[in-house]
Amino acid sequence: MPHDLRTGVEEDHSNRITESDTSAEQRIQLSDERSINHDDHDINGLTKGVEYARTTTSTVLHSNELPSNWNAPDGLGGCTVHKTVFTNTDKTSGKAITKTSLVTTTVKATDGKRKVAELVEVEVEQ
Repeated sequence: MPHDLRTGVEEDHSNRITESDTSAEQRIQLSDERSINHDDHDINGLTKGVEYARTTTSTVLHSNELPSNWNAPDGLGGCTVHKTVFTNTDKTSGKAITKTSLVTTTVKATDGKRKVAELVEVEVEQ
């Protein structure tokens, strides 16, 4: 069973949503805020951005860390912080850019389902 790295306490993550469980539209509430470097995006903007990035670049993941997380006492929500270092290479030009991304995600229960309520990403070139 996975454990909380800060406390060493084992946690049951069997009921948590993974990306493969549902579509983005089911996980992200349309009325909530998502921002990347201070620009707000709705679900359509996020989806188009991901589709564009996947078709125009290839990505190499260098590291992915979970420096902090908090689980709501009811087990239906919480907050996480992910730090990721990656390199995107443009498929046409071959230009490579290494970036660091810090993402905070807040999950809340809505109608008995856990959904991303807020997502903020800060992404900088190294």
